[in-house]
Amino acid sequence: MRLSINQHELQELIFGQELHDILQPVECFTEKTLNYDHPDLGRFHCQVTAMKEVAIYQSTYQLPHSLQMVSEYDREFIEMHFTLNGKSEMRQRGQRKKHHFHSNQHNLYYSSGFDGEFFLAQDDAPLEYFEIHFSKDYFFNLLRDNCSLQGKFLRQIEQGNSGFIHPNNLKITPEILWIIQSIKNCQRTGHLKKMYLESKVIELLMLQLEQIEQENSKVTVKGFKKEDYDKIQEARLFLNKQFRTPPTLTGLAKLVGLNEFKLKKGFKGVFGTTVFGYIHQLKMQEAQVLLREGEKSVSETSLLIGYKNPQHFTAAFKKYFGLLPSQLI
Repeated sequence: MRLSINQHELQELIFGQELHDILQPVECFTEKTLNYDHPDLGRFHCQVTAMKEVAIYQSTYQLPHSLQMVSEYDREFIEMHFTLNGKSEMRQRGQRKKHHFHSNQHNLYYSSGFDGEFFLAQDDAPLEYFEIHFSKDYFFNLLRDNCSLQGKFLRQIEQGNSGFIHPNNLKITPEILWIIQSIKNCQRTGHLKKMYLESKVIELLMLQLEQIEQENSKVTVKGFKKEDYDKIQEARLFLNKQFRTPPTLTGLAKLVGLNEFKLKKGFKGVFGTTVFGYIHQLKMQEAQVLLREGEKSVSETSLLIGYKNPQHFTAAFKKYFGLLPSQLI
């Protein structure tokens, strides 16, 4: 792989063999770090964890200005892409349409060999990406027996047609973000770390595919119109942002323009849980992230996710996860 940056008439080859070596498949478990600092191009940091069939890339770019990146990569790959922060565009050579990524978005991508360009938008905060590459054989073994959307994507791969599994990016959910943070913060070493990461990668893929399938289910509750389905999705997105201090069911119904009955029935039909069950799920997962980070006490975590009584929080956490919150600190 060769990367170059175009800024006005500046065209400078960077990274070279070091990055090429990092992106090759490996037979064993390896971890590498790549840093690049240029006065005009900014700072690049990439943490790579490579296994025989899977490679994990954690990348950040601190840019002094927006940049155009030309990329040539002759090896096919399947990539779970998560833009944690920043804006970017990509386009393969010969294609008119660009694919845009914004903060907190993800998608699944197949490339038969990339030859094209990326546009990276400058911002005060660094661009931050989390990406997982699969070997083709490994990915097919995971999904070969599946049908519908995944089957269509597998046929696309078999035919060598580069593209995304879904035309639109999806929002990174709290569940997905928690798995990503778990991978990034893993303190295990050696073979145990390899086992842990492999299990989390599969879990992350499952959550990604599950969300994509939900997005493609335009109507999952009998008798519901598309407008009602869209309003139920709007309710979920609102709760993702306001789960610490959620509205009442009546208030949520008014916010999205549905009556309470349709909201209750539709939410359960689409997401498999009640509105309050979904709020509880978000609170528990956020609490787990806060506790694992080790910067908040049980009482502080309880207040942050909306519990006034730490004892009630402890009981709810124990029931949800099967262990006390103090055990994560």
